[in-house]
Order: sequence, then C-alpha cells, then structure tokens
Amino acid sequence: MTNTISTRTWRDLIPCVLFVAATYVGASGCNATSGPPTGVVQGQVTFDGKPVTNGDITFYSGELGSGISEALDADGKYVTQTPIRTGSYTVTILPPSQPPPEDPRQLIVRVVSKDIPAKYRDPKKSGLRIDVREGDNSFDIEMSE
Repeated sequence: MTNTISTRTWRDLIPCVLFVAATYVGASGCNATSGPPTGVVQGQVTFDGKPVTNGDITFYSGELGSGISEALDADGKYVTQTPIRTGSYTVTILPPSQPPPEDPRQLIVRVVSKDIPAKYRDPKKSGLRIDVREGDNSFDIEMSE
C-alpha cells in the first residue's frame, strides 16, 4: 500500500486564506482603541434672521490646544468635516479667508463683511461657546448687532 499525499495549489487555498484574513481583521477591530472621544458639529449661522452665506466658523479649545475652521455654505450651514475632540470650545465667525497675493509687494486687503459684526470675530468678545460631546452636536448661531 502506498501513501499518496495530495498536493493543493494556491488556487485551492485562496478561500481558506481569505477566511482567516477576514476573521483576523474583524477580531482585531473589536479590541482596538480609537483614541480620544470625538464629535461632529453642525448648524446654521444667521444674522438678523438671514443666513450668513460667506464666511468661516471656527472652534478653538485652549484647554486642548486645538481647533478647526469650516466654511459656511450658501444657506449659512456648516458641518465639521473632521470630527473634533470632545471638550469646551470658543466659537468665532470670520469673513472668508483670502489667498495671499501673488505679488508679495501687494497689500493684503481685509474683507469687509456687513453680516458678521466685529464682536463675533473676536474670541474674547463673541460670547459663543460650545461643549462638544461624543457623536453628533447641533449648534445654530443667530447673530445681531
């Protein structure tokens, strides 16, 4: 009696290899730490009841030493595209940022925006604060003179 060993080709082993790989990846995701808790902030910015359609909203936390800025859309709405760490943030509303001039000898002209009062541009005077919690956060802002 002769013993024969069947030889398998790699093609025969592909389903087994894929199953083991998928099981490992799935199991490793359950035990991985994802870092500090984060949240996403969304809302709308208005001035005297009308959407602010041209500007940026900024969130800054001195405690965390981090911040983020998002552009307002045509309806005055925004969503933080990158989740931010949970914590307390000071909020400002700024005119849209301008690219630097191509010729360094040109003066940089600051954009004047009548629908963003000066106090909302200053983090010490805006009076706007948000405590970002884990998950989704809504923060609408109604500015007035």
